Amino acid sequence: MKLKQKITEIYTGSHKTYGSPRIQQKLLREDYAIGKKRVERLMQELGIQAMAKRKYKVTTDSRHSRPVAENHLNRQFTSKRPNQYWVADITYIYTKEGWLYLATILDIKRKVNQRISYCHTSYGFKTEKTFC
Repeated sequence: MKLKQKITEIYTGSHKTYGSPRIQQKLLREDYAIGKKRVERLMQELGIQAMAKRKYKVTTDSRHSRPVAENHLNRQFTSKRPNQYWVADITYIYTKEGWLYLATILDIKRKVNQRISYCHTSYGFKTEKTFC
């Protein structure tokens, strides 16, 4: 196997997280006689570089004195008829364009994989409605 192909294989096998030092170590273990500088140069020629994993950042502050909504469901996620219980959540996802906010509302009677009753995505908190 060609060296560039092997480097690409190791790189993609690591989910694009390995840089030249790790790739070189792996190549050495597989009996390729190669230095780190050469791996660096070949990776540059291939246009690949290690992507650092983002560290998880806790964004929920549970220690506050503000009022908390009452738990009406008490973990009973079933209902006898539609429109009896609705649940909602909001989350945000980092994208290249900025933070994308996703709000969803669903009827608990309907199975989650069948239909989300309402969702909204936006790059800011706006009042536009978007049905899923």
